[in-house]
Amino acid sequence: MYEEEVFKRKSSTKGMGAFQSVEDLDAHGDLSTFNIQDGFVEAIVRGYRKGFITDAEYFQLRGANSLSDVRLNLQDTDYVGFLDDEVELTSSAFKEKATLKFATEFKYMRSQANEPLATFLDYITYEYMINNIILILETMLQNPDSDTEAVMSRCHPLGQMSERTMKLIASFKNSKRAIDELVQNVLVNTPVGKYFEQYLSSLTENERLRGGTEVKGILDEKNYNVIEHHVMRLYLEDFYRFVQTLGGETSEVMGNLLKVRADQRSINIVRNSFSWELGTERAKRESDRQALLPSFGMIYPQGTALMKDVKKEADLTAFLKKYKAYGRLWEVWADLENKDDDSGGLDDGWYHFMLELYETAFLGQCHYAPFYAFVKLKEQEVRNLVYICECIQQRQKDKIGLYIPIFSSNRGLMAWGKMETKHRS
Repeated sequence: MYEEEVFKRKSSTKGMGAFQSVEDLDAHGDLSTFNIQDGFVEAIVRGYRKGFITDAEYFQLRGANSLSDVRLNLQDTDYVGFLDDEVELTSSAFKEKATLKFATEFKYMRSQANEPLATFLDYITYEYMINNIILILETMLQNPDSDTEAVMSRCHPLGQMSERTMKLIASFKNSKRAIDELVQNVLVNTPVGKYFEQYLSSLTENERLRGGTEVKGILDEKNYNVIEHHVMRLYLEDFYRFVQTLGGETSEVMGNLLKVRADQRSINIVRNSFSWELGTERAKRESDRQALLPSFGMIYPQGTALMKDVKKEADLTAFLKKYKAYGRLWEVWADLENKDDDSGGLDDGWYHFMLELYETAFLGQCHYAPFYAFVKLKEQEVRNLVYICECIQQRQKDKIGLYIPIFSSNRGLMAWGKMETKHRS
């Protein structure tokens, strides 16, 4: 009766009398209406959440002496049978098949989603599509004789483009027409083409692209890491704006996840610039480097503006002390004195830091953040499997305990900020 009254109130505000269809509901829903549009898909992702490898299952994997033992132990997990077609077991095979498994699960959720969840899930795939396009353009334009099948095999399955586009890549031959077609179909006519076009157009005289040859000239002159940073910034800003339009719990929880990701990119960009002109030259810091930093985040706008004065690690240390969580993360994981520490550096610290945020995304209800968290946590699980396999292959089982368990009952709150987390075995 309560839901019926909700429906009537919502429809009456539109002058329609009785409730007609789910299209009359607010796009994102709330506690009383969320399940009508998105309840089934949310149930799926929460079911997948129960399929992550547990502490006990990791303990069994740590006792494996070969990759065959790893595959055998995984038969009791959600990964049962995922390597049945593999004759020769390698860490690369584990990575490929495990990635394909969670990508298939994600695509199933996407096939069942209504709007606006469908668009939200599409935004998640855009990150992988951007990485695939960067890989394709860099490889094919700089080395046209590259093995196209090898290039395509390195593309992430979540960032797959249309079959026509993939066939075009496979048949690429170095010519002006082929370059025009590659740029038009891979860069412009993909869902993420707008980000590439926006950035590349800003580099032209009239802010208009005039063909593949001009684009190739720009790409040949630019560092592909810089291109990736600019395009990813535009993507994250667009994703954040979309999330804010959804409102409710999604805009809060998912918005915070994206803010931290924006801060992560900003901090890493600044840190990695110290040894080249983006960090050493003041003019470059104030213009080119600042242009790479996302225009949102926990440290935006005051902190982002202050970053132009950060030119060495001591400056970054002082800057991050103003932000309690980031300051502690830097203190524990930055490895300012021991660059060869096997226990991992700042990148590993970020993995630990973000993992706790992604886990907490599952605590609330009636929002979209768990779908994003599922993908990111599955990425970490794949990294864990690959790391364990490589330790076994390299006969370094004493280091095997440095994987990052997911939804672990043995991990304390804010474990990322403790030295024992970094040096555990």
